[in-house]
Parts: sequence; structure tokens; C-alpha cells
Amino acid sequence: MTKMPKPFHMKRNRTAKVEVHRPAKDYLDKAVPEVLTQIQGRDPGSPQEWRYAKGLDYLKIRYYYQYEVLQPSGIRGSQILDFLLKTAPLPTPVYIQSYWHTGEREQESKFKIAALMAEYRGTFAEPIEVDGKQLNCVQDAIDMIQSEPKLRA
Repeated sequence: MTKMPKPFHMKRNRTAKVEVHRPAKDYLDKAVPEVLTQIQGRDPGSPQEWRYAKGLDYLKIRYYYQYEVLQPSGIRGSQILDFLLKTAPLPTPVYIQSYWHTGEREQESKFKIAALMAEYRGTFAEPIEVDGKQLNCVQDAIDMIQSEPKLRA
């Protein structure tokens, strides 16, 4: 009698699954470049203004961006407010003060704020001056807006 060959069977090696240790991806530690989108159809004047606008949008505070007051823009004495917040009972102007509002320009900024308040007394609330150096991310803007006593409802 001839020997019959055994059928071919693959041996199953049931070894334990090997865990591969991979460090967790922490996306918050890496600097994600911000893509500055338009604010109400206008290009933002600075990343700080864009972050402040995103903070206002997040908190659902209505506002006008680059609001023209006093005279038509381009004429001496005219002003463009960074933001005019639609707050009750009076709208609140917001100035984002950054590196170009220092030195000689600081005095000009203070003069423009005084001129605005003289012209629009009773029409606008006291302006808010925001230090642009503190607006490093959108979360900073949200925290700053929430801590502003004039904007608490």
C-alpha cells in the first residue's frame, strides 16, 4: 500500500498582537498658520483685527467692520473705526491698538478718540481700546471680549 500524502495545511501561529507605540499627535502644540479670510467683505487690516472679528463671531456679537465716521474717508479729520459693536443702549466703538499706534501715532490716536467722543457724545458709548499685542490667537480674543465689562449683557 502506498502512502497517501497528507493534505497541505498552513500552520496557524496565533501570537499575541504586537502593540506599536506611536506618540499621540498633538495638533495644538504645532503652530497652525491662520488663513486670514475677509471680514464682512473687506480684507482684514491686521491679524489682530481678524482674530478679534472671529471672537465676536464666536460670541455672536453683531458689529460693523471698518466703520467710517466724521467725514468721508481720505479727507483730513476723517476716521475709520476698527469695529463698531451693536450694543445696547448705544453702539460701542472698538480700536485695535497695535505697533503702529505707538510713539507719535499714539497721540494722534488719542486725539481721534477725543474728537469722536466730542462729535458723537450721546450717540456712541465710551470706546474700547484693545491692545493688539495680547491677541495672539482667537481664544485670546474671546477671553478679552468676555472680560470686557462694557460688553456684558
